[in-house]
Amino acid sequence: MVLSKLFGTKSDREIKKLNPTVDKINHFFESLSEKTDEDLVNRTQELKVLVKNARVDHAKSLPDSMDREERQAGILKAEQDALDEI
Repeated sequence: MVLSKLFGTKSDREIKKLNPTVDKINHFFESLSEKTDEDLVNRTQELKVLVKNARVDHAKSLPDSMDREERQAGILKAEQDALDEI
């Protein structure tokens, strides 16, 4: 009882740990809710082009002799890196 008043309950600690994530989500929601459907469609198209270009550029930089699975893993990593930059 005394410890829970001092440190909070497990639920209180979990909520405190999740609050920054919830704040980020709420911020993204607010910024997206202000956009029109057309804005969102245009942004989606921009992102598709960005990912496609990252994929093509990386694929061109890989040697043809590379193992197919390694090649696919490298291309996927390039896509993920492009999305992480957003």
